[in-house]
Amino acid sequence: MKPNIFFVLITSSGILFSCSGDIHSPNKISSKQKVEKRLTKDSKYQILVWDDYKIQESNGPDFTVYHIFPADTTDKKFGNAGLYFGGHPQRIQPDSDKKLIKDTLIAGTLLNKKISWTLFDYGSSISAETILEMGDYDKISAFAFGRSYSDIDSLIKVLESLEQKE
Repeated sequence: MKPNIFFVLITSSGILFSCSGDIHSPNKISSKQKVEKRLTKDSKYQILVWDDYKIQESNGPDFTVYHIFPADTTDKKFGNAGLYFGGHPQRIQPDSDKKLIKDTLIAGTLLNKKISWTLFDYGSSISAETILEMGDYDKISAFAFGRSYSDIDSLIKVLESLEQKE
């Protein structure tokens, strides 16, 4: 029995377009537009994030972490993300309590430098992480947690929008 070529083309087109990350389509989960936000009032870094997301700073003895999450914590939206600035970032390891379905490396850029994102797919959740080496004690770890590849793609785009402003 020969497959119906029309059906195959339509199905393939749907898959291609559904994964394309079209920046012109409306945000399917957050009804808000993206806005530029400084990580903190005095930060030299800013990102392009949905205006219904918050950025919260946590400081350690020699590092700072910025958590990015929905302002309404009962609303999961895309998930959450973060940026670590310091000298000793911890790599995200596969969660031993979950069954790892697939791990993947994808290319990206952070602060105009080429990086690789590591993705861990557990079926019902996905995590992503990268570490950018800026100098001996100057590293940035970017990480995200979502429910789907679409969530992770959206969060990675937010993290990759990080830029330094004077």
